[in-house]
Amino acid sequence: MSRDSCGYVLWEFTVYMLGKCLNEQARRSRVYGLTHLGEQSQRQLCKMLDLPIFKQNIPDVDWELYGWVCFRHRAAVLKTITEPIQPASIKRRLRTTMPQLRISANNVRDIIYQFRDRGIVRPVKPRMRAHLRYELTNLGKQLQSLLKNVETLKFTAYDSAMRGGKA
Repeated sequence: MSRDSCGYVLWEFTVYMLGKCLNEQARRSRVYGLTHLGEQSQRQLCKMLDLPIFKQNIPDVDWELYGWVCFRHRAAVLKTITEPIQPASIKRRLRTTMPQLRISANNVRDIIYQFRDRGIVRPVKPRMRAHLRYELTNLGKQLQSLLKNVETLKFTAYDSAMRGGKA
């Protein structure tokens, strides 16, 4: 399905109150979920077609913040933080894991400061070191987990489509 077709379907879902945008302020990286009417319609369709019912599990997350994090550089930085780490180390790690990503050390530092201001990371003062390291807060871990789950879904859908199956 093309991006335009998918966007149109989501728009139709919201018009007919079957779906709702969870982060309405976002221009990109919007997240949609079913409304109560949408869930009822889904159950009826699944029953008619003898399909298993897919229960949506929408975590309690600040979806506006998630939409903000989903931009390429921010998402890359967030996925890279696995331990207390300095911005310069994040840049070095990104250079090896994502060589196609064009990001400067200043950009990484600015993103870390924005993450800190939004409660995604917190500074950690290591002993006998001059520079701060940053680690994920619980909110940061939750957002990182969502980003990684979306990556898994993308690859699963792609693999299924390449084999001729349905995603």
